[in-house]
Amino acid sequence: MKLPKFLWSLAALAVASVPAVSLRASEADIKIPDLTQVRFDGLGGLSGISLMYIGIAMCAVGAIFGLIQYTQTKALPVHESMAKVSNSIWETCKTYLFTQGKFLAILWLLIAACMFYYFKVLEGNTLRHVLVILLASILGILGSYSVAWFGIRINTVSNSRTAFSALKGTLPVTIS
Repeated sequence: MKLPKFLWSLAALAVASVPAVSLRASEADIKIPDLTQVRFDGLGGLSGISLMYIGIAMCAVGAIFGLIQYTQTKALPVHESMAKVSNSIWETCKTYLFTQGKFLAILWLLIAACMFYYFKVLEGNTLRHVLVILLASILGILGSYSVAWFGIRINTVSNSRTAFSALKGTLPVTIS
């Protein structure tokens, strides 16, 4: 059902007449509770600190799994020419990753200056608080960059091995 223009005009007038409320808040204003005091009833009363450690352990398990997969994939048979093509692709991607990394570093310096000005000068946070925020931003960027690096690397390695396996007619062995 299409609404008449009159109703749209009335709705726009109602929205425009509502006084603008000025709210100021950011992620830095979030009060993080003491994780030893927090309990998650939906998870059997698991404490916040336990949940955090489980998350860190899951990250470690994921990293180990990725390294095992990479090692197993790298050990698969590959035709020499396919390996060379994969290596050429990898070298091209590596050049891209280094260039992207330099760009991200320069961009981070600019953003870090803005963050420092906002959190230290405008908000009046302590230097320690600002450094924690800046370090957390670096950790996030490096995490994303590492995942991209690993993903591109394992992809270039696996593509040549899968193609070789398919040409030999042993693809089910490669997949299993």
